[in-house]
Amino acid sequence: MVLTPAYPAALHSLGELELAEIKAALMRNGWVQARAARELGLTQRQIGYRIKKFKLDRPEFSLSPWNNKT
Repeated sequence: MVLTPAYPAALHSLGELELAEIKAALMRNGWVQARAARELGLTQRQIGYRIKKFKLDRPEFSLSPWNNKT
């Protein structure tokens, strides 16, 4: 896992760092787990386990203006 300057190691637990990096990788890769896993050096199975472990849900969003849930 790559530590980014936004997450100083002295201020967070390992679990918090892992969660932040996984969330960031998923967002950067449009929640495509295979791409996020590759970026983090994990297998698809490993990232799936971590998504389940941290109870992460893909955010609801739509690119279509006609499919707006208001």
